[in-house]
Amino acid sequence: DALGLERNKHGDYVEGETAQANARLIASAPELLEMCKLFEDCMANLDGASEPFDTSYELSKVRAVLAKVEGETE
Repeated sequence: DALGLERNKHGDYVEGETAQANARLIASAPELLEMCKLFEDCMANLDGASEPFDTSYELSKVRAVLAKVEGETE
């Protein structure tokens, strides 16, 4: 529209730049998910590998996000 506003899927107005940023985020979601899974694997390999590497907290956070993304939790 002339004011640079667009409607989102809920019918709310959003600024054009916000809509474009959201579109870029959605388009990159598959790559972001792939990188999160790779990060999870790396963290799992480091966890407990030696004394200074306790990644259990970080692993639980990453796994919670992945579960949410993959529809395993609400």
